[in-house]
Amino acid sequence: MGANQFAVRGEAWTAEEAFRQAVEEAQYEHGHGGYSGTIAEKDSFRTRTPPTLDTTVEAWRAWYDQIDEGHDKWGPAECVVLREPEEPRRLTKAQAEKLARERFGESAEIVVTRARGAASAVVGVGSRVMASAQGKDAGDARGRLFAKKGLYLFFGWASS
Repeated sequence: MGANQFAVRGEAWTAEEAFRQAVEEAQYEHGHGGYSGTIAEKDSFRTRTPPTLDTTVEAWRAWYDQIDEGHDKWGPAECVVLREPEEPRRLTKAQAEKLARERFGESAEIVVTRARGAASAVVGVGSRVMASAQGKDAGDARGRLFAKKGLYLFFGWASS
C-alpha cells in the first residue's frame, strides 16, 4: 500500500478537540475501513512551532525538510497553531443580545437552555441557527458565542 499527503484545518477551543473533529469528519467522509490516505488514519498528533514570518527562506526549507524526513505514514499527524483561542468573557443577557444584533442583524435572538449542570446558548435569526456554544453556565455559554476559537492546521502522510 502507498501513502498520501493530507492537510486539514480545524477550529475549536483546543487542538485535541479540533483533531478529534477532523478525524471524525474524515471517517464519516471516507469510511472506517482504513487506508483512506486522510487524517482518519491518525490517532495522535504532535505540535510544531514554525519559524517566524521574517525568517529566511532557507530556515523555512530546513524546518519543512526536518518534518518531511522524520515523517512516516504510521506516525502522528503534525499540528501548527494558526491562531490561539480567545479566553471567553462572561456576558450578561443584554451584552450578548447587543453583540448578536450587531453581528447578525436586528432580528437576532439568543436562547439559553440549561441541563445537567451546563448551559447551551444559540443565536437564531428566524428559523436559522447562526451560532451555538456550550458553557458552564448561561454567562459562560453566551460569552463563548462571540469568542474566537483556536485555529489549527494538521498535516502529514497517511496510509492509502
